[in-house]
Amino acid sequence: MVRAEGLDLGYGPVPVLRSVRLRLGTGEVCGIRGPNGAGKSSFLKACLGLLPPTAGTLRVLGGEPGKRGFRAVLGRIGYVPQGKPPGALRVTVREVVGILLVS
Repeated sequence: MVRAEGLDLGYGPVPVLRSVRLRLGTGEVCGIRGPNGAGKSSFLKACLGLLPPTAGTLRVLGGEPGKRGFRAVLGRIGYVPQGKPPGALRVTVREVVGILLVS
């Protein structure tokens, strides 16, 4: 479950997303698309607690990303970032998901 109300995100003085309103229930599937720089990755980073909102509220699986106690929720979230860090293994997203499902 993801709920965003009046969510604003930004990096310093640079706004990325403004007034996002989203409600996803358990079992619902949602695709996020848009051009480069539209804020897709920033929204996902906010859902993981890596980018704090500049305004509004965000709740993921009942918790507030970045707040105390949210760490327990992170074990229920999967995220495969774009790009590869130096020294990363050459595996596909399918292989990563397969590894996670087995473990």
